[in-house]
Amino acid sequence: IDDAKAQLEDQEDGEFDVIIGDLADPVFGGPCYQLYTQEFYENIVKAKLAPGGIFVTQSGPAGVLAHTEVFTPINRTLASVFPK
Repeated sequence: IDDAKAQLEDQEDGEFDVIIGDLADPVFGGPCYQLYTQEFYENIVKAKLAPGGIFVTQSGPAGVLAHTEVFTPINRTLASVFPK
């Protein structure tokens, strides 16, 4: 186990066909919070993906009520960086 952000930053741009984010919940100030930000998706993930590459991540905890607190904001953030 290592620092995912640091590992990605050390790689060449366009290096990955697939990046999978299996992260802890995006609790503000928590250890993975920075891995759910627009800056991370734009400056790290998108840059490190090869053309046509795929990024997959979880969108927070499961549950009927969690979608407004976690899933929806993450989905909107991802859509702003990876539009259809």
